[in-house]
Amino acid sequence: MTTIADLSQIAAERGIWRAGLRVIYPMHEDGVYTLSFVPDAAEDQRTVHVNPADGVILQDVAWENYSVLGKTVEFGVMTHLGRQFGEANRLTLLASCMLLVATVVFGLMTWWRRRPEGRLAAPPLPDTVPYRVIVPVACVLGLLFPLAGVSMMVFAFLEWMLARRIANA
Repeated sequence: MTTIADLSQIAAERGIWRAGLRVIYPMHEDGVYTLSFVPDAAEDQRTVHVNPADGVILQDVAWENYSVLGKTVEFGVMTHLGRQFGEANRLTLLASCMLLVATVVFGLMTWWRRRPEGRLAAPPLPDTVPYRVIVPVACVLGLLFPLAGVSMMVFAFLEWMLARRIANA
């Protein structure tokens, strides 16, 4: 029968006996122990499955065993969580969050200054709208961020329908 001391020894031999190690106990009779090590750097991840009956290692999955898609996903998740590159990554994510908040605040301030006097309505369109710049940038952003692209297409369609309805009225 495998003990926690045996699992500790296996983890130490594989260099994962440190913070970030999770020991998952078998859920049923034919289950296995799982040593799951998820550190800050994606390429240091490791998962070891151990037979509870005799302590034999059934599977040892390291970064080298991940597929290209698996590596891409794990690297992306760790970067998104701000863990992959340490403090520099967290500060970059904080800066992008603050930029998003500033964009919303400045957008509201701009709307408030340009709105029709005494009404909560859309400001009048300027005489020259730089569609030659806005449309290509929106298309590129829509391709890079598909969900944003879909929402931009939905809003463009709704605006087009509304404009048609107003023109026909």
